[in-house]
Amino acid sequence: MRRLPSSPTAVMLAIMAALICLPGAAARAQTIFEINQRYGSIQFSVDHLGLFTSHGDFQRFMGTLAIDPQRPERTRIDVKIDAQSVDMDSPDGLTRVRSPDYFDVTDHPVITFMSTGVTLTAPDHYRIAGNIEIRGVSRPLTLDAVLAGRDKGPNGPFSEFVVDGAINRGEFGMVADQNFVSEVVQVHITARIALVPAVPPARGPHAG
Repeated sequence: MRRLPSSPTAVMLAIMAALICLPGAAARAQTIFEINQRYGSIQFSVDHLGLFTSHGDFQRFMGTLAIDPQRPERTRIDVKIDAQSVDMDSPDGLTRVRSPDYFDVTDHPVITFMSTGVTLTAPDHYRIAGNIEIRGVSRPLTLDAVLAGRDKGPNGPFSEFVVDGAINRGEFGMVADQNFVSEVVQVHITARIALVPAVPPARGPHAG
């Protein structure tokens, strides 16, 4: 996972992946797939007066994608991010985003995203509606997901997704540096999801 330059803000989630059209999948309700940090990334970026852009990412996250092949509208995505795993190239920027002015990782160590609906908007394009919680504040978040490809690896078939969205950091109490840092935070997520049913992980975000 690449490491990136200086300064703030939040992310998610959210999360990632959307409907997977499973050729020959068993017609059973709520087949669950794992969203694994080893095979994806959650990144964010903010603009600084149009002069440059700062980037960051989260090193630890986990989640599940639950699909009912007979009722695809019931697809559910549930992601937990370890806020303390936020990373930036700039040591000063990293200290800043971990502080109470931004993610406040000591008092709010987990960021969550839970979908409320997934809709097909075009072939292999999906809109993921849900709620993201940052610093104990929950707000609606809509993400656009693209099925970038399908392939077969040594452990079986997988699908790759690219997911984009944006949040307003002020809605989560991150109002510092308004004269320098944009209010809008861009979110970029990649995920490779193995199409092998898994039991949802019992633990929180952890190193892979």
